[in-house]
Amino acid sequence: MAKKVEQTSPLIEQISPMVIEFKPKKVVWGDRVARTYVITQYPNQVSAAWLSRVSNMEGVTVSIQIDPTDPFELVREIRRSSGELSSRLMDVKNPFEQQRTKDQLEDVQQLLKEIDRDQQSVVNLTTLLLVGAENDESLEVRCRRVEAELAAGGLRARTPILRQEDCLKGLTPWEMVPKNITAIGQRNMTAKTAAASYPFVFSGLNDGKGILLGTDTAGGIVLTDFWVRQSDRTNSNVTVIGKPGVGKSTLVKKILANEWAQGSKVIVIDPENEYGDLCKNLGGQYIDAAGDPKGRINPLQVRAVPADDDEESDPLFETEVDDGKAKRGPLAQHFQVLRSFFRMYLKDMTVLEEVLLERALEVLYKSKGITWTTEPTSLSNEEWPTLEELYELILEASKTNTENGPSSDESEKEWKTLAMRLRSSAIGADSFLWNGATTIKAESDFIVLNINKLLEADERTMRAQFYNILGWVWDEVSRDKDERVFIAVDETYLLADPDHPQPLQFLRNTSKRIRKREGGLMSIFHNLVDMLDPSVQRYGQALIDNPVYKFIMGQGDKDIEALQKLMSLSEREVQTLADGRRGEALFVAGSKRLHLKIDVTQEELELFGAGGGR
Repeated sequence: MAKKVEQTSPLIEQISPMVIEFKPKKVVWGDRVARTYVITQYPNQVSAAWLSRVSNMEGVTVSIQIDPTDPFELVREIRRSSGELSSRLMDVKNPFEQQRTKDQLEDVQQLLKEIDRDQQSVVNLTTLLLVGAENDESLEVRCRRVEAELAAGGLRARTPILRQEDCLKGLTPWEMVPKNITAIGQRNMTAKTAAASYPFVFSGLNDGKGILLGTDTAGGIVLTDFWVRQSDRTNSNVTVIGKPGVGKSTLVKKILANEWAQGSKVIVIDPENEYGDLCKNLGGQYIDAAGDPKGRINPLQVRAVPADDDEESDPLFETEVDDGKAKRGPLAQHFQVLRSFFRMYLKDMTVLEEVLLERALEVLYKSKGITWTTEPTSLSNEEWPTLEELYELILEASKTNTENGPSSDESEKEWKTLAMRLRSSAIGADSFLWNGATTIKAESDFIVLNINKLLEADERTMRAQFYNILGWVWDEVSRDKDERVFIAVDETYLLADPDHPQPLQFLRNTSKRIRKREGGLMSIFHNLVDMLDPSVQRYGQALIDNPVYKFIMGQGDKDIEALQKLMSLSEREVQTLADGRRGEALFVAGSKRLHLKIDVTQEELELFGAGGGR
């Protein structure tokens, strides 16, 4: 009969070392070495968290076994010891010995008081340490550091020679400490003292679910759920600031990939061509929104926009009033979007040009049967007017003396000038961006809108299209108020134009309104001072102040100075930002601040691709 071979589970195969070899004073654990210790001596007096300094050291694992014991036997021993110390105190003549005996007697009497009068529970405590390293040399260095740290705290540890296997068993979570090890290190103390050891003291941030970003400097995990709602965490907005080369792109990709994996819809505006590999590896939708026929957004198509707060002192849109009632039909509101769009694209428009353009738009929409109250969702993309139709209407108006045409030589000149200025967007070089029906369509839960080619265009074209894209993105957010949508806008500083702040203002409004639609906005930029320039500060600062979550990586002196005024940084936080170590950040989550060390696996790096560096 064939013998049945038991199969080892894949998990056991993964976590089991290749080999374990026990030597007199160390353990060879696969390709690592380790040494076990038993703490044999404790100080007479301890402070809070008296084991934490050792347990938080690199390469150190701590195991504590607490066994209940009979306090009456201990009380008898303490009383006997108290009597012996009292007698010795009377006989000792050396001042040093006299003081030491006196201190011991006071400690014994205090312990007796806690047990007898205060009814403190008594336990037997056994503390084991495992110090691990990559090689023998590193192990010796770490062991010396551990022994020095123990001595500084008044503790002493012993390496159980020829008993490394028994000590290692005691360190595991599935086995009690063997008796031959407890015989070496078991000590009795009050439960209060044992509880005060606090060996696992970590600040960290643990939401119980979310994204494992890394650890803090004390080794505590930083597991963050950006969708948590607490008193000091009221939105899901994120700001990432950092100079080039500090790992900003890697952090952003880690957050976006994990948000997508956990069910969020992710939309990225990518000016630097950094997210293409990640999008491809996730099976997402990569859209060239800088002139590709499949990525066109018709600026004349009415879309939803993020409204201003009622109390907003500097609103993005002025509310039209008719007979004392606010007039905010979809088309009327979109006209204000178009005003901003054309002011950016057609810089230095005259008042007359603006009036003529608006008259032409009214006629064009009317010719399509679109009124102030038309519901945008009732029309298909192809039913909206195009820029070429607007151009032809204006060009025709410049030739004929009609109701919408020129009434004087001066206005005729203005109509012609307006037509010429619109020509590029309608039938010229920029027509590939805007002329025609909207073709862009969201067909994935991970969408990258690449606008890298726009960086080669002039600023007016780039900013106008950026603004146009933001409108489409907000329309996607508004489609389903219950869908979690995470928007990432990279290189946000490109919107910081003091002459035309509307895109930055639009983004500011988005940051305020998106939380009501189960969404989050991530703004990413290099330098803080770009957003705090006096000409754009009223909009840029909101993108820093409003987000609950902030990742502030390496900064220059001017940026640190500006941050100091905004956030009252501590000396240690200032040093963290000044050092600018790659993969480290000052992480702010509500009222909590952490020095975050970002952890990224090799598998994640391969998923992220090469865009933006590593």
